[in-house]
Amino acid sequence: MPPGNRDIRQRFLFEDCDIRGEILTLGTALAEVCARHPYPAALRSQLGEFLAAAALISANLKTAGTVTVHDPIRDPDSSPRPLPGHR
Repeated sequence: MPPGNRDIRQRFLFEDCDIRGEILTLGTALAEVCARHPYPAALRSQLGEFLAAAALISANLKTAGTVTVHDPIRDPDSSPRPLPGHR
């Protein structure tokens, strides 16, 4: 991990229990996105959740593609758009 990078994705496995998953920490990436615009706290939180979902989904895709997210509750008339850097 490069110095200063606080973005971490770590897989885990409990073999005897047939349990596996991933732990994700978005530090640097989320800070860089939020530094570009003065988003309200609630929107920063939602954006963080979308970025986490996109990172986890794109890390587990078997084929090349684009990850898109859409929040119909906040903007029902908008169309899904790709997240930058997740192609």
